[in-house]
Amino acid sequence: MLRPASQKLPRSPNARAISRVISCQTREIAFLLMPGFSLATWAAALEPLRMANELSGKPLYTPVMLCSHESGVRSSSGIKIDALALASGPADPDTLIICGGVHSHAFDDSKTIARIRQMSRNGRRVGAISGGVFLLAKMGLLHNQRFALHWIFRKAFADLYPNLTPSAENHVVDGNLLTCAGGIASFEFMLNIIAKDHGAFLSGQVADQFIFTPQTATAPPSVLYSRAGLNNRSVVAAVRLMEDRTEFPISMAELAESAGTSRRQLERLFKRFFGKGPSQFYRSLRLKRAHELLLHSNLSVTEVSFASGFQSPAYFSKLYRDEYNQPPVQTRQALARQFS
Repeated sequence: MLRPASQKLPRSPNARAISRVISCQTREIAFLLMPGFSLATWAAALEPLRMANELSGKPLYTPVMLCSHESGVRSSSGIKIDALALASGPADPDTLIICGGVHSHAFDDSKTIARIRQMSRNGRRVGAISGGVFLLAKMGLLHNQRFALHWIFRKAFADLYPNLTPSAENHVVDGNLLTCAGGIASFEFMLNIIAKDHGAFLSGQVADQFIFTPQTATAPPSVLYSRAGLNNRSVVAAVRLMEDRTEFPISMAELAESAGTSRRQLERLFKRFFGKGPSQFYRSLRLKRAHELLLHSNLSVTEVSFASGFQSPAYFSKLYRDEYNQPPVQTRQALARQFS
């Protein structure tokens, strides 16, 4: 709900210039913290609001922390944050942002979901960061909308919602629907919201205070090769194909042919860039995908095995134990205990 920004805050040196171009309304921004939410992601979204208030000398934003129950909420790092229960929080905030966690796809509190749906119907801005996007999908709010999604969730999301396709951008503001992949992208996501509310001048001033240079909103197509700084076309093509064919693995001969090189040369290139051959790299990539599915989907261990291209669940469990020092069942059980 918008309220006059009558309360005065300490004025920054730029406050007079900023005050000429901004709205004088206070906006309540409610953060719904889900179990296992990331402290870094949350802080990256929260701090720009504080700085906007400080630079303008006005309470432009009033952040409110909410959770789905009365006892607060624990972050992914185990730190517990005191927050108001959603039912006890502001009745009509201007904006609600769901800060999701690693297991948000399994969240199924009917009262919380009904409350968020009501806010959306009332024309309020509703958004999600990281795994919180799963809740928006569950509520049917993403149909015919552009939305962002973290790359680690894409496989699990596609399995649950095959008719929804996330954007390549790391954050999207589409009318009253706000989505962000998470991580440090949450900072620029909030700068975008500040710019829409109060103009690019204030948003730029906030960015300057944090020595932040806005980046392109488009996420890299493959974190594996972009982060490694790869510039070899054959390796990039091979990695892309491996990423696309985790469920139905391609043979090394087909892989080399599709990458435009020989199998022997591909072996040498992978050892040069990754320290392992393409077969070992491919297996690790599929095991990583299996790990993500165990964390972010409701698939059984056997289903995860098949979805990761392992036709023998027993063999998959052995390889997984070798890679992660515990069987897949223990990974799933540990996650359930952590956020129960």
